[in-house]
Amino acid sequence: MLRASEPDTLRILVLGPLVVEHDNAKIHVAGSHRRRLLAFLLTRSGQVAGADAIAEALWGDDLPSTAIKSIHNHVARLRGSFASVDRDLIETTPGGYRLVVDPETIDAVVFERLAGEGRQRLACGDAAGAVSVLDDALALWRGDAYGEFGDAGFAVGEVARLTELKWAAMEDFAEARLEGGSFEVVTADVERVVVEQPGRERAWGC
Repeated sequence: MLRASEPDTLRILVLGPLVVEHDNAKIHVAGSHRRRLLAFLLTRSGQVAGADAIAEALWGDDLPSTAIKSIHNHVARLRGSFASVDRDLIETTPGGYRLVVDPETIDAVVFERLAGEGRQRLACGDAAGAVSVLDDALALWRGDAYGEFGDAGFAVGEVARLTELKWAAMEDFAEARLEGGSFEVVTADVERVVVEQPGRERAWGC
């Protein structure tokens, strides 16, 4: 899990509105373009993002004549937002820029790891362990993945992937609780999946 009590702890939350925290305090990332830039770099999974890709993510087809200069300014100001963090989170490379953070600081990465562990425990017959781990995984969700950027072209694929993993984790959670005998508690969860995702055959089977 993301442990907020540890010293020099950075947490980047994308399973809902974009939030950045350092040592239990929120880091204010102001400006729609800077927030969009951060979200875009997060979807790149530590890969280098070139100027063209960043420009498309920030402005689409409506590129300003000063796009390159504006990108430099937005990167500089985003770095300034992280002044309280004692390390440079945005690396400049010959090919562009890259976000340099431990993947485990990102809630989506932690969710994916826990969801996988929960599914493995369920497959091994450890229903109680699966319930515990999957409960922690699903608790990380605070809304739609990448909240304000969910319909942006750069985020659509990642949002769809994370959302699919969430529904699968909910199904695993329901199955694990059924195996543990929590029939009445599971009913509401299964009904929610069936109503919101009627095409998911596994949920009907629960």
